[in-house]
Amino acid sequence: MPTGTNPHLHLEWCQADRKPLLLATFDPAGADHSGTTSADGITFTWSVRHDGQGQRISAEAAVDKPLVRCGYLQLRWQAPGAPLWSFDGPISKTTCLRQSPRNPAIHAMRFPIQSAPLAAIEQHGELLALCGHCPERDDNASTQYFDPATGSATIASGDAGINSDPEQHQQFAPSYHQVWHGHPSRFEAVLFRCAADQRALRLATYRAVAACWGSDTSSDGGAFADLCFALNHLLLRRNETGMSQRWVAAGICYANKQYARDGFWQAWVLSPDDDHECYRGLSPDRFTSAENPLIKLIWAGRLQRRGCQVVVDDALRAALKLLETGLDQAGAFRSVSGTGRGDFRSWYDLCAFTDSDVVTYNQGLAAVALRVASELGLQPSTDHRRAAAAYRAQFDDSLQAFPLSAEKRAFAVDALAGDLLSWCLWGEGLLEPEQVAAHYRFLDTKARTEHGYRVTCAADGSVLPGEFYSIAGHHSHCERASAGSYQRGGSWLLYDLLCLLSCCAHQIPGAHEALLWRLGLDLECSATLNEHLNTETGAACKPNQGWNAMVVPAWAELAAHGRVPADGLRRLDALCQPPAAVASR
Repeated sequence: MPTGTNPHLHLEWCQADRKPLLLATFDPAGADHSGTTSADGITFTWSVRHDGQGQRISAEAAVDKPLVRCGYLQLRWQAPGAPLWSFDGPISKTTCLRQSPRNPAIHAMRFPIQSAPLAAIEQHGELLALCGHCPERDDNASTQYFDPATGSATIASGDAGINSDPEQHQQFAPSYHQVWHGHPSRFEAVLFRCAADQRALRLATYRAVAACWGSDTSSDGGAFADLCFALNHLLLRRNETGMSQRWVAAGICYANKQYARDGFWQAWVLSPDDDHECYRGLSPDRFTSAENPLIKLIWAGRLQRRGCQVVVDDALRAALKLLETGLDQAGAFRSVSGTGRGDFRSWYDLCAFTDSDVVTYNQGLAAVALRVASELGLQPSTDHRRAAAAYRAQFDDSLQAFPLSAEKRAFAVDALAGDLLSWCLWGEGLLEPEQVAAHYRFLDTKARTEHGYRVTCAADGSVLPGEFYSIAGHHSHCERASAGSYQRGGSWLLYDLLCLLSCCAHQIPGAHEALLWRLGLDLECSATLNEHLNTETGAACKPNQGWNAMVVPAWAELAAHGRVPADGLRRLDALCQPPAAVASR
């Protein structure tokens, strides 16, 4: 494989209908330096300095007169003959990659994408990689352009409107940033080196992003904690609905939109300010079904504990009203179906439940939400202790575990979520230790496979028939799903973590080792965290899924309450270290 000539890195200013203006050329092996120049009434400044895992490059375009200019900054590798890489591997043809459709109404990403705004060149057995700041900083217009014929690879803060794939469904218009007095255009990137290997590139990117842009509250726990922070930092987007400045997308394949439950778990690993912005980012109509009203209330309580000023507004009062509407005299909670067909009553959206059924996962969240509502001064009419008693009453003595629901008496890994949140918020659980211990024994002896834990399973641990997920009048999509896939027995990392963290809080023997084992499955096969694994084939689905990162702040809360050792996740750091480059000079 050719390795190319010595590379050059150019800083350029791009405007419509003009050739890029060269501002500076950097030596990737050079010392820290800074500079300035002026053109067309714009003052350009830049700096390069070593920072943690690489070199941090910052550039700014500013005007000091009553002028308005439009353009964007970009960094361009020029290395004729050098192989080019994106975050997902080698690039073999002219390609333009993006992170956002720049429209939250567009769900499907029907254009070339990559999870990180990254461009790399291969030199002598290693990669020289550039990764930009989160797309939110670029108004979601970040693009990366690769031209293997010329050895050019570019990361840009704007969009020239290049549509490299003639078959892509969405075509993009150019997007330039306006610059006026007091409103500069800024661009940041980190330059780092790693082995010419996709696993190494993925892990090195996470380390570099966390070292460059991580905060004291979100990136101070080692390589695994860095990975968890970086996963979600790279998913920050400008909130184009205007409800907040920014929000966090669930994953790269979910376009530029935030979901209630996903955002709740994801934003926990970010700074309190980012967490608060994500909370503010959703309109009240996103909290009207399933467990979403409960999430709204619990999120407000978490923010209050993180030092944020939470406004008790009509949206919170509406969330409490929806919660109380679903409660009966015994404190049991019945959620609203998001479709009216019986499905979409919880995160487990393909499974349908009758109107009379009580989902165990939801019941635990209801107990937590009621206690938060009391602390916020909302004065709920139902005592949270009554809902907690109804939560404990869901335990199935014959199964010796918590079931999916009162009517669907199959094991469900997600049942301990409310107990965990209670531990994190108040340092005390909701469930009896004996119940949690029994649930863990079922998880460990029956639900466990070599590819993770089945999210639901029969009493003997086998995959449930597809008809189990349906009700009269509605046939679930799980009836057509293969065994071990998705919600029909797949292993969902987030819900495995919620269960195992609750078991750790109760100090159940073996739970800590099981938690490390389950996280290790994803890290070893993907060098990232996935949505779920197929428990029959081991196939990883939806990589770079942000919500799994909640394990880091949740562990920190449990450690603060004296339930787990503070360094209990550090053994995962070894799986998050990029393999060293092997020089081929």
